[in-house]
Amino acid sequence: MIAINLLKSPQARDHPARRRAKSEFVAGIMVVACTVSVWGWLVFDGNDAGQRLEQKVREKQSRLALMEETRDQVLALKEQRRTIVAERKRLTTLTRDPNGPLRLLSVISQVVDPLDVWLLRLQTKDQRVLLSGLALSQDAIVKLTENLEETEVIGSVSTFETQADAVQPSRLRFSINMDSVDHG
Repeated sequence: MIAINLLKSPQARDHPARRRAKSEFVAGIMVVACTVSVWGWLVFDGNDAGQRLEQKVREKQSRLALMEETRDQVLALKEQRRTIVAERKRLTTLTRDPNGPLRLLSVISQVVDPLDVWLLRLQTKDQRVLLSGLALSQDAIVKLTENLEETEVIGSVSTFETQADAVQPSRLRFSINMDSVDHG
């Protein structure tokens, strides 16, 4: 004979509760596993990010050192250039036409009329010439200025000033600024 028990046994009643507990346990393990894997990924990615950041810092430091070295080289080259320019200027001054001042004096002596104009001072600095003296009239000074401008040694007469002489009021004291043309 076959006996069929239609009443639920205590094991059959506990079966859905066990199944639910088992699925909750598996779900919990899945949550823990996901949390651990995300945490591990963040830790390893954070380490990689830190290493990438350190690498960028090292690269920027090396570029900065290279830029500082380049700047120092540029400053040294600028200083060398200034030294070379100063030396060139000194050499140009030394090798300039030694007869230039004599030629200037010769031209001025040919242009000056000794009856109307007397030179008291002739000063040269670089390419500038200052000529000062006494004249009998304003016309004599204008004539001297025009004659100086026509020469090949004097470039241009930029200014001239006249005033009555303190000792001899009938004479005019004058100053003329000129540019000397360098042919040497």
